[in-house]
Amino acid sequence: MKLDLVLENTRNKYSLGLLEENEGISEQDVLKGKIMINESTMNIRKLLVEGGVMDSVKVILQESYTNFLLEESAKGAAYDKYFKAELSKCGYKDVASIPADKKDEFFSKVDSGWNTKSEPGKDGEK
Repeated sequence: MKLDLVLENTRNKYSLGLLEENEGISEQDVLKGKIMINESTMNIRKLLVEGGVMDSVKVILQESYTNFLLEESAKGAAYDKYFKAELSKCGYKDVASIPADKKDEFFSKVDSGWNTKSEPGKDGEK
């Protein structure tokens, strides 16, 4: 039943697109079609809410978002640790203590030593 509702909703969106694109249909018929599609979509939403599907979707989205935030936080913490280690290796206390003529060199070194997911290397995932 849930799959049927999702398919029906998709069909409604497709039909709405066709109605909006078709120039051979009168404005009144387009409006009637939109009303029918809107009513059908509202019925689908009602059935999804009554069936508890929307609650399940909310839980899944919340869990996914929480996991995403935890992963991003861990990545940020790892990078911060790496960055501070590079500062220390170069004899700097913080970014403000890097001489202006050495900043480009320092940041190039940091950039070349840290890889993102899309870059190959020890810190990347490729």
